Amino acid sequence: MISLDTSALQQFLSGLPGIHALAVDRAITRREAFISPIVLAEALSKPDLDSLSATIVMSLPVLMIHAGYWRRAGLLRATIRRAKLRASLADTLIAQACIDHDLPLITYDDGFSNFVPAGLKLL
Repeated sequence: MISLDTSALQQFLSGLPGIHALAVDRAITRREAFISPIVLAEALSKPDLDSLSATIVMSLPVLMIHAGYWRRAGLLRATIRRAKLRASLADTLIAQACIDHDLPLITYDDGFSNFVPAGLKLL
């Protein structure tokens, strides 16, 4: 099982080549791809999302939020920010969902590397 970030999912949906697009394609084809609720909302908010891409996004299984998720996410973000590192709220919520499910994340966003010391696995 693998979690997809919005950046990698959008790159795949745009049809642009790249190692991450191949990994996303492989994960979706093998039915190993999951998305967090935040990625679902971000992906569907793209104003020019075509109907095929929307169908693909909505077909992906969404990670369940575990009890205490919001508290853990808040504490995670505080820890990252105390270290003077970037931690957007959306990225924190995506990272916490991956950490909770022990899933690696496919992403183009290098900001997620800030969450690696907290247990996030990146592909």
